[in-house]
Amino acid sequence: MSIACEADVPLGEWRASAPLAVRWAGSQLRGSVLRPPLITRYEGDAHFPAAYLPNAPELQPFLQQALALPEWQPPPAYTVELLDRSGWAPAAQLAAQNVRQLGLQAAVLESAAQAKIAAPVAQTIILNYTGSELDPQLPKLRALFHLDQSRVEQRPITESPNQFQVILGRDYNSCPLTRSAPQVPPASDG
Repeated sequence: MSIACEADVPLGEWRASAPLAVRWAGSQLRGSVLRPPLITRYEGDAHFPAAYLPNAPELQPFLQQALALPEWQPPPAYTVELLDRSGWAPAAQLAAQNVRQLGLQAAVLESAAQAKIAAPVAQTIILNYTGSELDPQLPKLRALFHLDQSRVEQRPITESPNQFQVILGRDYNSCPLTRSAPQVPPASDG
């Protein structure tokens, strides 16, 4: 039988009134070593000793640092390089705008004038530099550029500052909506 009790007591008051005991393997707590005078005595199993800690002023900063949650870091920003080989001048800028709407960063590798001079390629492809076929951004990019898995090339380059490169081909469709089958009106009995 267990009994639960709920009380409206601030943590500071509860911590000051409750005895403090910490169990850990050895004498390390998050890489910090506790030594006397912070530890008053050991007791219990030799492999998992219980250390009794005094409620001393010098102990409070140590425990706050040791038990604090790590600072939250935002996830790394994904950058998609865009290389225009479509033969259509505004393709890279439109693709960059669509990539940014996904919440990713876009880097256009050359100007529209340079892209116009370069030899066009037939099909749009994605080069995946992350090394992971299961990267969560990959399905979003495939849907945005209307590509299936066969048009994704795995090229793990861990030192690349960008996670993906999209080479825009002549088949590039700047519309971010998914393609659907054309609607054919029903045949009439006439």
